[in-house]
Amino acid sequence: MKLIGVIFFLICCIESSIIAQNIFDARQSVIMQAVVQDSPAQIKLSWVLDTANGGYTIWRKSILDQVWGDSLVYLNPKSTSWTDTSIQQGIGYEYQVLKSLPAFPTGEGGQNFGAGNIYSGIKIPPTHHRGACLVVIDRTYKNTLAIEISRLLDDLLYDGWIPDTVFVDKNDAVDQVKNGILDWAKKNPDTHQALFLLGRIPVPYSGEIAPDGHNSDHRGAWPCDGYYGTIDGLWTDQTVKTTAAASSRNDNIPGDGKFDNNFFPSKVQLQIGRVDFSNMNKFSESEEQLLRRYLDKNHAWRIGKMQMMEQGLVDNNFPSSEEGLGQSGWKNFRSYVWNFKCKRFTIQTDTFQAVISLVVWLWWWWS
Repeated sequence: MKLIGVIFFLICCIESSIIAQNIFDARQSVIMQAVVQDSPAQIKLSWVLDTANGGYTIWRKSILDQVWGDSLVYLNPKSTSWTDTSIQQGIGYEYQVLKSLPAFPTGEGGQNFGAGNIYSGIKIPPTHHRGACLVVIDRTYKNTLAIEISRLLDDLLYDGWIPDTVFVDKNDAVDQVKNGILDWAKKNPDTHQALFLLGRIPVPYSGEIAPDGHNSDHRGAWPCDGYYGTIDGLWTDQTVKTTAAASSRNDNIPGDGKFDNNFFPSKVQLQIGRVDFSNMNKFSESEEQLLRRYLDKNHAWRIGKMQMMEQGLVDNNFPSSEEGLGQSGWKNFRSYVWNFKCKRFTIQTDTFQAVISLVVWLWWWWS
């Protein structure tokens, strides 16, 4: 009972000044929300004040536009809101707010910017036609999860997608899997396209990189589902030769099926998501049981059976990093978690696990 009492107290007390909690995460974020008004039509953007900023600049564009164009307004450093009155009902707008941060972070001493993005609109019509979605399914579960897969396809259809399926073997070569994807994509050339990878779909590896900066033990090939999403562009497996990483999965030598590319050779044209519970040995359930549980939960969420409090949890265990590693959590959660119900947590892991078991969080960011 004492532990539960302490945890409840901590949860109640966590929400305080964001700047005081983690200066690097907060400084490089514009933590904001949007409130709309029907008549007269307007969208009010509000954000948390950063007293060290040098002013705010706001841009607006359509969700379909590729570039921002000219800024709408520059606001003084003490501003905490701005109202856009040049809008129309039924149209969605994407906003970007940048705050200037002279000489921050301190490492290089140059000008830096904190940023935030949000999408808003008044009485935007629902999207009835989202495009085509290919569900790439691990053949292992073709029969045992047939009912759940059929239900998922129905849910995608009701959500505005035109679903299709292809079954692959977990031991297939990644280029073989991609050929099946490309065949499908060619049949749906004039629509938005998405991939839903379900089960142990072969994982492409590419590059000689260390995304986390650990060059001595992490430099090598890393998972690259974006390979499946590129229609054009050349992927090679000829030049990179490295076996220095601590894990053999990062090894990359010519002809091993792992690609050389450190960067995408062309635009990633297909939207991609993966649901894969392989090698998750901390769970008592089997891979099939975990997939079934996910598909049941997915369906319950889609039809409104799961009622969740809109709140997010950010646990950045590298608070001294000037990169502000937790900024992605703050920026994203604050733009779609209503009423700023977003909390930061940095205590012992066992207590953290107890917290997430006692309180249901819609979103969770942890590093």
